[in-house]
Amino acid sequence: MARWAVFDVDGTLLPHTSTEQEFFKHLLAQQMLPPANLGMFLLMSAWYTIRRQPHQLKANKMYLRGFPVNATRRYGKRFFRRFLWPRFSRDGIAEVLHRHAAGYRIFILSGAPLFLVEPLRQKLPVDELLASQPEERNGRFTGWLAAPHPYAQQKRDYLLELAAPLEMDFHQSVVFANHHTDALHMELFGEVVAVNPTPRLESEAHQNGWRIVHWH
Repeated sequence: MARWAVFDVDGTLLPHTSTEQEFFKHLLAQQMLPPANLGMFLLMSAWYTIRRQPHQLKANKMYLRGFPVNATRRYGKRFFRRFLWPRFSRDGIAEVLHRHAAGYRIFILSGAPLFLVEPLRQKLPVDELLASQPEERNGRFTGWLAAPHPYAQQKRDYLLELAAPLEMDFHQSVVFANHHTDALHMELFGEVVAVNPTPRLESEAHQNGWRIVHWH
């Protein structure tokens, strides 16, 4: 069995924001979003918000509909290098490197689109990476997802599915995350670290004796 260090990205390794939020704002600022895409994205976001369906809200990728897959991946890599990586927490990066040096395998678990977090493999010693997978058809993104979005219970389900093939010893492994919905998978681990926690996660951390840290 192996020891793993599981790291969230948005709000954790990337403090106080999310990779997709920054990418979306960039596309808006550069006027790269077709009006039809933006309209559909906002309409669906409003619908899921009214219906209180956070899973569907997070899975809404309609702003990407029709974008060419290969070109978007290349653009995403450049965006990551130029705008995202400089904002990653130095404390978080140091923790990844420390755990790797201590013999842990490194797992990046994120709800962000894969093309925005895949470049982390070139920056950090990543052994496994799981992120949301925008659906592709005829070389273009459809605006839907090809697999369930890694969020809340789904993150826990993915980890439980991967535990055997990855030989993950939860008791000897550690997890780092920031959001209260992450508590569902954090409780699987022998060592839990709440990073820049939301108020609800901070409360749960105190109740469960989990360590709390603040990365900048």
